[in-house]
Amino acid sequence: MNTNKYQILAVDDEQEMREELNAILKDDFIVTTANDGEAGLKQLIKNDFDIAIIDLKMPKMDGLELIKQIKAKNIQIPLVLLTGKGGVQDAFEASKLGVDKWVEKSSLNIDDFIKILLELVQKIPDYHSTYHSTVKTLTLKNFTAFSNETFEFSPQLNIFIGENATGKTHILKSCYATLSAVAERNLVDINPDLGTLNVDLSDKFFRVFRPDFLNNLIRYQQEQAEIQLSFENPECDLQLFLQKKEDKIQLQHLPAKYINKTPVYISTREMLGIYQNFQAIYDKHYMRLDETWRDVCVALGGLELRQIDERLQTIVNKIEEFIGGKLELDKNGNFYLNTPQKGRLEAQLISEGQRKLAMLSRLIQTNALQNGYLFWDEPEANLNPHFIKEIAPILLELSKHGVQVFIATHSLFLLREIEICLTEEQYKKVQVRWFGLQLDKETNNTVVTQANDIDDIGDITASEEQLMQSVRFMRSNR
Repeated sequence: MNTNKYQILAVDDEQEMREELNAILKDDFIVTTANDGEAGLKQLIKNDFDIAIIDLKMPKMDGLELIKQIKAKNIQIPLVLLTGKGGVQDAFEASKLGVDKWVEKSSLNIDDFIKILLELVQKIPDYHSTYHSTVKTLTLKNFTAFSNETFEFSPQLNIFIGENATGKTHILKSCYATLSAVAERNLVDINPDLGTLNVDLSDKFFRVFRPDFLNNLIRYQQEQAEIQLSFENPECDLQLFLQKKEDKIQLQHLPAKYINKTPVYISTREMLGIYQNFQAIYDKHYMRLDETWRDVCVALGGLELRQIDERLQTIVNKIEEFIGGKLELDKNGNFYLNTPQKGRLEAQLISEGQRKLAMLSRLIQTNALQNGYLFWDEPEANLNPHFIKEIAPILLELSKHGVQVFIATHSLFLLREIEICLTEEQYKKVQVRWFGLQLDKETNNTVVTQANDIDDIGDITASEEQLMQSVRFMRSNR
C-alpha cells in the first residue's frame, strides 16, 4: 500500500459510481467525493487536491462548465473526464478547455485507469506542457492547383504572394488541417491508432476545405494526391495520401512523436463581431462554413493566462495601446473593448481593424500563440493602410518570439511595410521566406518561386498591377 497517498476528488452525480471509484482508488489515493459540479467546485476551492475526476453529465453544473470554472479560478491540477457512450464530441471540447484525459465509463479498465491517474499526478507541475516543432517543408503532389511542389519554410515568417486562384489559401489550409487533426487527437489520446487518426484527418480536411467530396481535392484527371510535412524534429514527419476511389485521407504510418500544440488559423473574416454562440450553433447544425471559423472561436474563448512571456506581453501592450483599450470577454459570451475614454464598447461597435488586432492580443493571452503556429489568410482584408501598417511589425515580433507564421497576401502595401521593418535593427535577423505564385494559363498549373529575398522571386502579377495603376494614375489627365 502506498503510504504517501495522493489526494483525489471524484465528482459524479451517481452514488453507485462514487462508491465504485472510492473502492477501486482507495489503495493509492485518499478519495473525496462530490455529487454534482457545484459541490465539486466548492471542494476544490476549499481543499488542496492532486487530481480531479469529473463526470460529464451532471445536474446544476455539468462537467464542461466545472472545467471552465476550475480554469477560471486558476486551480492547477490534472483533470480527468468521465464520459458516457457517445460523448466523444464533448470530450474534444473538454480537451480544448484543458482536460488532461478522458475515459469512457463503459470501457473503464481498473488497472489502466489507476495507471493513468498515477502518471498524471507524477507529472506535476509540467503536465500542461505542449510539444511544438517547426514545419520545415510541405510537399503537395496532385493536390488542387499543384502537380508537384515542395515548399521550404522558414522557422519564423513565411509569406505567400500571388493573384487569385493560384492556391495560396490551399497551402495554408493543407498545413493547418494536418497539424490541427494530429494535435487535437493527441490531446485526448496519447497513443492513437492509425485508423482513428485517418478518420480525424479525413474529417478535418473535409471541414476545413468544405468540398462536396474529399477526392475533389485531387488534381483533375489524377487518381491520387499526396501531402508530406517534414519537421525540425523528423520524428514528427507525416505523409498523407488521398485516393480518388476511396475518398478519404490515409497516413502512410504513425509518427514517432506527435505535435500537440494546436495551430491557429485566422481567415479573412474577423470573428469577434459574431463570436457569441457561433461555436454552439456550428457544432449543432450543418453549416457550409469552413471549420477555421469555429476553431478560432474556440481559441478566442480560452481562459487568459495569469502571466504570459514578457516578450509577448510587449506585443499585447502595443496592440492595446493602438486599439485604445483591453479586450474582455464577459460570462455571456460577448466581447467588449474596455477603453479609458469611452468605457466598455461592444465588439460590434468598434472598427474591423480594431477587432482584427484585438483577436491577436486575445490569442496571445489565451496561450494559443505561445510557441505555436499562426496561419493568416490576407491579414490586410478590409483594413485601411493605418491598420495594415501596424500588422507588419506585429507579425515580425511574433516570429521573433517562438511563433512560426504563415501569411497569404496580395497587398503591395503590406509587403512594403514588412520590407521597411526588415531594415530596422530589431528585425534584421528575422528569417523570412518568400513564395511567389503565378498561374500558367496554358497548363492551368501554379508555378512557384521561393527565396529568402523578395527580389529573387520574380514579378508577381498582383503586385505588378498595383504598381502599374500608380503609373497610369500619374499619367492620367487629372
